[in-house]
Amino acid sequence: MDKVSSGDKMWIQTLPEQGYGAKVIMAAYPQNFWKLSMVKKICKHVAQTGSATERKWSTEIRIARVEELICSKEGQRPALEHPCDCQ
Repeated sequence: MDKVSSGDKMWIQTLPEQGYGAKVIMAAYPQNFWKLSMVKKICKHVAQTGSATERKWSTEIRIARVEELICSKEGQRPALEHPCDCQ
């Protein structure tokens, strides 16, 4: 089996949180035929993001990120001037 289902990813997510590594997970569930590299990748993703699955950003999160970016750039001169602002 080359791909890991989202249900399996969620299940694998709980195992590293309990202290299990990729090799232990592979040994405990040999019937699934997961590749070691895939299980390691999932464990790494869980460690970095806290979730085994990719999450789509909601509109509210996108708006907040844009507002944060705009606020961080306030007071700085824009890289390009708008053509209508030329006088």
